[in-house]
Amino acid sequence: MRKWISFGAGLTVMCLATIANAQTPSSDLYSYASYANRVETLERELAQVHAKLASYGTEGGNSAKAYDDNCCGESSWFVGGEVAVLKPFVGLPAFQAFDYEATPRVWLGYEHGSGLGARATYWQFDNSNPDGTIDLDFRTLDLDVTQRGQFCNWDIVVFGGLRYGKIGVTEFVPQEEREFGFVFEGLGPTLGAEVRRPVGNRGWALVGNVRGSILFDDRLSIREEGEGPAPINDVSATVWQTQLGVEWSRCIFGSSHLVVRALYEAQAWNMGVDFFEDANVNFGGPTFTVGIVR
Repeated sequence: MRKWISFGAGLTVMCLATIANAQTPSSDLYSYASYANRVETLERELAQVHAKLASYGTEGGNSAKAYDDNCCGESSWFVGGEVAVLKPFVGLPAFQAFDYEATPRVWLGYEHGSGLGARATYWQFDNSNPDGTIDLDFRTLDLDVTQRGQFCNWDIVVFGGLRYGKIGVTEFVPQEEREFGFVFEGLGPTLGAEVRRPVGNRGWALVGNVRGSILFDDRLSIREEGEGPAPINDVSATVWQTQLGVEWSRCIFGSSHLVVRALYEAQAWNMGVDFFEDANVNFGGPTFTVGIVR
């Protein structure tokens, strides 16, 4: 449709130029300077038509182009929060399974016009299973350096930085009336990537991300009721997490951008200590995101 509009506009301008030529003395008609001026005028008018046509796609702030260029400017601050409704999968049949629990995740960051940025993210899960035999306390704080780029129609962000992670596990054995557990607090590198693929021009997109981290703690504290902590030296933990889902975005108030996402999230924690029969604790469940880019 845009091609036909552009063609019609160009044809109209050429017709007007022909009429003007018919009213121009023959000495001017074949003048090089006269033709050069008319060509320059025609090019300016065609450029204006193309600019107007290009503005149709971003009108209302719904298109992916508005998200990338027109809405948020060269540099931007962003803040957001998620409610991750997660269920732990501990893998111990002798204990009652956990229920889904709403857990918070918040972040704050800045991105320069070159695509280089920085971001801080905090997440926490603190919950017990229904019969109170296992209590889990997981926390993470990520400090990332980010770099945004584009490949074809894909918006890609790679990031890396430092993660602080805490794992607190308390187990109560009713038959023995005994409580014991451990606390791991580690620090280590984290790497990952995010992808976004716009679909149509209504602000919808497919999104996904993956992150891997390895944490190191020089001393793991194991606690048993009636006894003092028995530390274990030089312990590590690995963490993998991913999200997949859809996004809807829209410009608001002219210079800000609203982002809403519905995702499925999965996390896999290997604690590197044979405390349970299986040293893994996994999380899974839906996640809902609201963010503002300004």
